[in-house]
Amino acid sequence: YRMSRAMKILYYCPEYYSPIHGGRTHAREFLSALRKMPGVNKADVWPDEHATTETTRNQVIKRSFIPQGLRKFIACFRPRYHLTRQICREIENGGYNCLIIRVAGHRNIVLKKIKRMYPTVTVCLEINALRFLEEFPNVWFRSLWQKIEVMRFKYADKISVVSDNLKQYLEGRGISEKKIFVNPNGVNEEIFNADRSASLRSKIRTNLDIPKEAFVLGYVGGMERFRRLPEVVEYVAAIRRMGNKRLFLLLIGDGDDMPAVLDKIKENSDALEGWSKLVGWVDYERVPEIMSCFDAAIFPFTQAYCSPIKLFEYMALGIFTIGPDVPAVRELFKDGKHIKLIDQDGRNFEDVVTDIMQSEEDRGAIGESGKQYVLENFTWKKNARRMLEALQVTPALQ
Repeated sequence: YRMSRAMKILYYCPEYYSPIHGGRTHAREFLSALRKMPGVNKADVWPDEHATTETTRNQVIKRSFIPQGLRKFIACFRPRYHLTRQICREIENGGYNCLIIRVAGHRNIVLKKIKRMYPTVTVCLEINALRFLEEFPNVWFRSLWQKIEVMRFKYADKISVVSDNLKQYLEGRGISEKKIFVNPNGVNEEIFNADRSASLRSKIRTNLDIPKEAFVLGYVGGMERFRRLPEVVEYVAAIRRMGNKRLFLLLIGDGDDMPAVLDKIKENSDALEGWSKLVGWVDYERVPEIMSCFDAAIFPFTQAYCSPIKLFEYMALGIFTIGPDVPAVRELFKDGKHIKLIDQDGRNFEDVVTDIMQSEEDRGAIGESGKQYVLENFTWKKNARRMLEALQVTPALQ
């Protein structure tokens, strides 16, 4: 393919240098793939790891008397004029003709000002989640705040979302369908092609003190509350009490719900002692190697609009994957062919796990089918290409 113009892209993404934020993987893999695309003259991330933020110590002190919840609510709507001016300076100094903004947290960048100053710069928002979808469930007039949050996006030229479910959410609050395109997350096929040989599997299990005869149900990712990992611990304990003594639960990651997960493991020590292990964060490059010891990978609960990166990574390795039965996942994967889905009330969790423990043939077939499907459709290269196509990239023969 070739582009109608040479692209000079500025990617605004503070998560890029975060040591723990889940968006870091998306940001780094996306930008790396973007830089390799034909016709992209340059693609830079801002702020860089040495950049200063607009919030000074004095500003924090002045606001310290305001309750945290109220501060977060106010921040959703406070225009970030200083941040907007910083971005404008970067556009000017770098000669960029495209600005991609990762929308997360409470950043209220003044898009109208950017478009007024640089009308020929294409502004694209990259939206994986929104504040009023994830927080403030009990605030008064919530639907009104949701609409106000969304309507400031109307000044963008394009909006990239990770699921059709999120696209419909924006459309339902007044954003033009023509602005929005769906661009699911992806996988780095060069990293997630680890050797899953018996020798490596045995080595990793030995290092993690996993019994040789164990059936390893593994999870990798954050421990946010909406992922409901304490419930997963209880389900696994119940399955073991039913007589499935080979089942071993391996959890890799960290987050707000870590204390609750540890408490549940302790509460269920009669069933899980010696048959569960919780590991903190590991280096991203080591994740595929550790996953090689999984018999099945799990990511059972999430929000309706989410496109969990770990599903793509599990499946790219050919691991039988148990995922959440939510609209954003169903629109990509077929239950029983690429993945096995868990009802969000958890009613089929125990049946899915016990059934798959007994059928190595089914695990292999679904794992291989999911692997081929993901590698053909959902790499970061394809994610970057879909982005460029939306930013006036025209398909053509080389």
